[in-house]
Amino acid sequence: MSLDTLVQVTIDKEIASLTRAGFGVPLIAAYHTVQIGQRVLTYDAADALEAMVADGFAVTSAAYLVAQAVLSQNPKITTLKVGRRATAPVFTYRLTPKSTAEGFVYLFDVDGTEITYTVPGSASVASIIDAIQPMIDALAGVACADNTTHMTVTTVATGDLASIRSTHLHSELGVENLTADPGLAADLAAITAEDPAWYGLLLDSNGAAEVLVAAAYAEARQIQFVATLSDSEIKDSTVTDCILSQLVAAGYVRTVPIYSENNLQYAGAAWMGDRFPSDPGSDTWAFKSLGGVTVSALKTSERTAIHDKGGNYYYEVAGKSIAFPGLSAGGEFADITRFVDWLHARIQEDVFAELVKRVKIPYTDAGAAILVNVVHARLGNAVDVGGLADDPPYSVTAKKVAAMSSVDRAARVGPDIAFTGRCAGAIHTVQIQGKVAV
Repeated sequence: MSLDTLVQVTIDKEIASLTRAGFGVPLIAAYHTVQIGQRVLTYDAADALEAMVADGFAVTSAAYLVAQAVLSQNPKITTLKVGRRATAPVFTYRLTPKSTAEGFVYLFDVDGTEITYTVPGSASVASIIDAIQPMIDALAGVACADNTTHMTVTTVATGDLASIRSTHLHSELGVENLTADPGLAADLAAITAEDPAWYGLLLDSNGAAEVLVAAAYAEARQIQFVATLSDSEIKDSTVTDCILSQLVAAGYVRTVPIYSENNLQYAGAAWMGDRFPSDPGSDTWAFKSLGGVTVSALKTSERTAIHDKGGNYYYEVAGKSIAFPGLSAGGEFADITRFVDWLHARIQEDVFAELVKRVKIPYTDAGAAILVNVVHARLGNAVDVGGLADDPPYSVTAKKVAAMSSVDRAARVGPDIAFTGRCAGAIHTVQIQGKVAV
């Protein structure tokens, strides 16, 4: 039986959406064939990578790489879970050369192998593809098809993923992850049915179709999902139907999208791994350095495009690598969502524990005051960790018993308890004005 049947908590965020959820640990949803009888494998973070190898995960597998990104942060989370996707995604990328200018140099890499081609005179998109396609197709582990107007890159082995990293403008070289959804919703449902005790969702493959499924699932289950997006059109202000734009249009406050041209560095997983060790409410997701992640080589116009669309990015400022700005696709800051989820869960648990430990709580104003004190204590804790502001102070009140309906009293539905408080938030930008005189 869910605690919702006995203790219902609603926290209304006036600046964004209604959020109700529990609090948990990261889970990586990944295709693999390790311990096939189990949907969820749980690892102690202290030796998770070693334990995964002992279980049969290859160090080159996507599940291992995501776990490595999560665990490359300091401090680390304490527990990591791997949920098994039953059907492998078929890695599919579309590459579209667009510049036919003589002397233009195409420079990108596929799985770490550099591909370079200088455009000759009188070139066309088709001729450029004719030249580049064999270079990619010759690489081990991938196949590249010449589709005249574009190239399609796929992996050869079932479940394998590849990295395609380009720092070109989208108007020069289009890079799009077209990996289809092989049935992620069913996999996530099966994973949750076996083990629902987790809060953060990460994917091995972040194709647009898969990301949209995971985002909808996170919203419905009220957890957090961090997606690593690498499509070049995300950083082009003229493209308004990219995967980032779709997430923003859907208003997904539980999905945190971060752009990174290297899809297999899993910047989103690193970001979650960096933030989850912190007490909810004590942090902000902005300004964080991510171990094992290379900053994106974004031009100012590209960074502006991502920012204006509502996305996040990892870049260098004054010699410091930082993730910024820490927003969900729905416009809510990721730390606020996580804090409110935590506050909801703790109030619910606290009140339920009080109901259980006492012989009874009388249906009187004094009885309601007992529960008010429980909520009051948790809100005080929320101030201590930095999630709630202490000025103005929070308040907690209970409806008078005499004002409750006879139907509610007969059904033992207790007096309504209400509280108000202000999220402490965090400072991300500063304006300073000064005047000096001689």
